[in-house]
Amino acid sequence: MSRFVRSSKFRHVNGTAFKRDDSYEGFQVTRSAHDGDFCAVNTKYIAIIPEVAGGGAFFVHPLDKPGRFDTAKYPRVSGHKAAVNDIKWNPFEDDLIASASEDCVVKLWQIPDEGVTETMTESVADLQAHQRKVTHLNWHPTAEFLLASGAADGMAMLWNVAQEEVITEFEHPDNILSMSWSLHGDYLATTCKDKRIRVWDPRKGGDAVSFPGHEGSKASHVVYLNDDNRLFTAGSSRMSERQYAMWDSRKATKPFTIEMIDTSSGVLHPYYDPDTNLMFLAGKGDANIRYYEIVNESPYCFYISTYSSKAAQRGIGILPKRAVNTSKCEVFRMYKLLPTPSCEIVSFTVPRKSDLFQDDLYPPCYSGEPSISIEDFMGGKKAKCMTKKFAGSKGGGGSKKTSSLKKEDHAPKSKIKSKIRDDADEEEEADARGKYSVAKAAPPKEEPVVMTSSADKAEMERLKEAVAKLEMENEQLKEENDTLTKEMAVRDKKIRRLERQLDELDRV
Repeated sequence: MSRFVRSSKFRHVNGTAFKRDDSYEGFQVTRSAHDGDFCAVNTKYIAIIPEVAGGGAFFVHPLDKPGRFDTAKYPRVSGHKAAVNDIKWNPFEDDLIASASEDCVVKLWQIPDEGVTETMTESVADLQAHQRKVTHLNWHPTAEFLLASGAADGMAMLWNVAQEEVITEFEHPDNILSMSWSLHGDYLATTCKDKRIRVWDPRKGGDAVSFPGHEGSKASHVVYLNDDNRLFTAGSSRMSERQYAMWDSRKATKPFTIEMIDTSSGVLHPYYDPDTNLMFLAGKGDANIRYYEIVNESPYCFYISTYSSKAAQRGIGILPKRAVNTSKCEVFRMYKLLPTPSCEIVSFTVPRKSDLFQDDLYPPCYSGEPSISIEDFMGGKKAKCMTKKFAGSKGGGGSKKTSSLKKEDHAPKSKIKSKIRDDADEEEEADARGKYSVAKAAPPKEEPVVMTSSADKAEMERLKEAVAKLEMENEQLKEENDTLTKEMAVRDKKIRRLERQLDELDRV
């Protein structure tokens, strides 16, 4: 029987909601019909687009201060002239957030060290080039100060936000529905209202690799998987059945796998974890979240389970992987905005009996550090995402405080341009002294000191593999035992029923 059980450490991932005391309450999520997340989370703050008179504002609240707050008196980040459609935290600066609005402007905001204590109206940069409402934002994963924006004018624009200028434009025939960078930022994938998927080279601009996507009228969303070729999309069929599909951009005449899900009306949003290859599908207006495991062999996408709750989601924010709680074997965390004035936190964990740090669940994750400058990236240089290992001690370095993975603190500048200018001044002074610039010096790599021989390492790896194999066999035996127990219970019932029938016959 065990040979029919698929081997995977994520087969029993379980979604659990935090207690009400650990959630955020007191705000009304925007009722905008825009197909957005309305929420953005990093290691310090949660940002939420609320329903406010006149629009044009959003809240920024410390992540470590759950509870109820009075939105009527709560300070806002307010500077847009119309409703805010999207907000995205800079992946390298925990205090820098971008906002896109129906006033056709993208604004950048520098959050003070102490948080938002009074309403902010002055942005550090205004990006103006779109002719219609801006609907989507997406920061580059490796180059600092590089931002992609999409708008209802059919234009996707690549910005150097430090200089407040457009670098490249990508023209679409209709509204842009979603955008996704490849893992290292070499390509940008977009979906459009014309039902086509496009893959752009940000260094070249111009024409894109284009192929037909989902045939249905519902909005489709695209996510790059953990390489530069495979794409995952969520959309609908011509009969309005919700579906997901996977594509290879090198030969994308048709998807190499496609699966129907259901006939619900909500638009599916995919959320992907490249470290564990887990894909979460949350429908707008649904009360459940499905999750799958992506693999390299057919059928490529395995259904795991569904997290269900009583309240439907209006929007979702994702906690950066480096901030999950490793002491509870947490691999993913969602911040789920509800129609009621609250935000439900959903934690996805892998059940393990041991209290020790589980190395197999936590490969090196995205460190939140840039690996290349805009000039080098646009010049053609390749870059890879900066990663860092979780600490292997009890509780893990990726706990809520993320002390082992958080990069060194630095005082944020009041203006983005001033930061660039100050760095340039430091370089000139260092060159005048005939020394290398501190700003250009590469950060030293932290190499762990290993006190074992190669033979010991091999033996440790062998033991780890043996333990993992035993755990897998143990899980399979448990499943077989549960199945046999159920079968025995059914047989016992049948025996008792037959005994009663025999007794009745004897009486007759």
